Amino acid sequence: MSETEERQKLSFTPRKGGWREIKSNTAVYGFQDDRQFMRSLWTPKLRRAGLSPDAEGLLQAEALAEGFVASDAKRTSDEFCECVAEILVRRSRKLLRRLRGTHVDDDLLALHAPVLRLSSTPLATAIVLSEAVSIGLEKIDLNSEADVPDGELYLFLASLSYALEAAWYHEPLPVSTGLERMDELFAELTAMMLEFSFSKPQAQEKLRRSQLVMELKRRYRGPDDRYPVRIPYPAHEETERPLSERMDEHTVELYFKAAYGERS
Repeated sequence: MSETEERQKLSFTPRKGGWREIKSNTAVYGFQDDRQFMRSLWTPKLRRAGLSPDAEGLLQAEALAEGFVASDAKRTSDEFCECVAEILVRRSRKLLRRLRGTHVDDDLLALHAPVLRLSSTPLATAIVLSEAVSIGLEKIDLNSEADVPDGELYLFLASLSYALEAAWYHEPLPVSTGLERMDELFAELTAMMLEFSFSKPQAQEKLRRSQLVMELKRRYRGPDDRYPVRIPYPAHEETERPLSERMDEHTVELYFKAAYGERS
């Protein structure tokens, strides 16, 4: 990436829609624009040690934990981290099913999930946790500089889920939250994802296929099309080859051209 491209990327401000927009696009790691996430979690240039917002105006993990603690005198930063970990374990169950194409046994998942020391279950839902963080942030008069309609807590969760998906594909992001307990838990969550991943060549072949199909779907969808295009039926045989084999990108693209015509 050139210096100009890097500067443009770092100057981007998350636009309205954020994590929800990505979710609606059913995007996969490595294809969607990571500027829709809390990039300071894995981009050292965007972190601001000792400050609440990162370089893009998003409240960092330490500030979110501070808001959680401020919402109730009995709460701790470690409890916030464990609530986040519980939510991520539940999300990972669905994520793994999508990535693997098969159900993951709950007992087996629990065996590899992080061991939590605190009884955080009553708080470990995104809605309840977000409410607690919002109440606390208001108490300590800590506001976001970014336009994130659904709150940084949701963006924080979505960003960590994105990083866990990257880990499943054997392309881990250097996540650092600034919270020691959260970093410990995330390392355990990453190990859990790898435990249920495929071999690196197969996982990366799956990623390559997903990236190509999404690129072609977006390319051949017209500006006025209401729904995304479908994968042409003859292309299914190529896209569903065993992951031990390499999909022929050129063949798949030819099927899209035959079905939808030339697109620039």
